[in-house]
Amino acid sequence: DNHLSEETGWRLMNKARRNELAKIKDVIEIERGKLQIVCEEEQDTMMNIPENLQECKRYYDMEAYVEFMEEAIEHLDDVIDIFDEMM
Repeated sequence: DNHLSEETGWRLMNKARRNELAKIKDVIEIERGKLQIVCEEEQDTMMNIPENLQECKRYYDMEAYVEFMEEAIEHLDDVIDIFDEMM
């Protein structure tokens, strides 16, 4: 079991390290938000491509990039959840 109990978890880590982890989590959340914005912008661009151009390589590349970004966002959400468990 990788989960820290309330009894042993944060009491073992000093305040300076807890604060540093909180800062790291904040940065991850900010960057996750930026990635979400880029992903949404790419999706909006895709939606505005004329139907007759949706079979081109550029469209397929954009679709792949969106999928990669969505996957990265999911992984960042997992990381944020881990930080929440620690805190």
